[in-house]
Amino acid sequence: MMKDYIFIFGRDPELSALELKSYLESRKIKHELVDYSKVAALVKLPDIDFHSMIKDLGGITKIARVFEELDDERLFDIKGNKLNYGISVYDDTDIEDFRAELKERFREEKIKANLKNPGHEDDFLGPSEVIKHKLIENGFEIVVYNGAYARTIAAFNPYDYESRDKARPVQRPLQMVSIRLAKILINLSGAKPGMRLFDPFCGIGVVLQEAMLMGINSIGVDLDRDAVAASIKNTDWTRNAFQCTATCKVVHGDSTRQLNVSADAVATEPFMGPLLRKIPMENEALKIASQLKPMYDSLLKSLKHSVKGRIAIVTPRFRLYSGKRIGVDFEKLIQDNGYRKCEILPNIKFPITYLGQRAIIEREIWIIEKI
Repeated sequence: MMKDYIFIFGRDPELSALELKSYLESRKIKHELVDYSKVAALVKLPDIDFHSMIKDLGGITKIARVFEELDDERLFDIKGNKLNYGISVYDDTDIEDFRAELKERFREEKIKANLKNPGHEDDFLGPSEVIKHKLIENGFEIVVYNGAYARTIAAFNPYDYESRDKARPVQRPLQMVSIRLAKILINLSGAKPGMRLFDPFCGIGVVLQEAMLMGINSIGVDLDRDAVAASIKNTDWTRNAFQCTATCKVVHGDSTRQLNVSADAVATEPFMGPLLRKIPMENEALKIASQLKPMYDSLLKSLKHSVKGRIAIVTPRFRLYSGKRIGVDFEKLIQDNGYRKCEILPNIKFPITYLGQRAIIEREIWIIEKI
């Protein structure tokens, strides 16, 4: 039986919507995307493992199940007479009657309820607060979106990311992709358990680690021997710490040359140019872009022989004082090398800028496939 679920997006809503759609399609999960906005998506789904799902997704902060009546979710079926709860409103729905109904039920059930986000009705709890107050296990959170009321059943746990980042044997904070972006790229690539994912610029192995945790086999290549050694240490640690069964291989090599690699999908952030500590002058940005363009061109040529499916890839775009942006003209490289941009949702077009408001080097996210 299909039920309505609300997926609350993170700070990059277009990527969140695309990631969610790609994830459901790649795993052949029956679904109906009812609507989506800059805040959330309403999706009809069967009963699946939403706790595992929230761990796989990088761009979703909460998953909530829609209900018609308060008793539908058995909110008051608790041990003892105390609970913590929250109400998060993601639109302009008037919830005063709902608040009154909740308070009346608390009185009837003789429950001492502690509201964790007291204030006006457009307050909402972040996922870290839901986790911190254990609202899913020992209380409840109500999500209100598009006039629908839903109970949060899974929430992104930022403490998992933090502990994983700190425990990773080798760190390169300024030269590695974030866990969140790694997951988004993996899901946008269409990779799923049983497939083989390729990261041709694996660095210290963050994408490979996240693929392993998602049950996806992977192979990483890097031209930097120190990075290869670091990636091997990190992926070995992940395998042992989390008892991963997915395979992972890391080798030294140049991905801009044709390699003896066979993969189902690609998720990667290639070399983005030198580390810039201030906004570059236009001639400097043009020089860096012109130097990077041949690398991307050669990479696309190489991948055409080794990858069957989608390529989720990041390209740099340099922000100037004038507000002008300079990139590597990746659109032309796609066309020249026999690729096309994927259409996952009709109203969202690639590239999508990821966290580009203040960054000196902005990331453009592309999803492409061979024609």
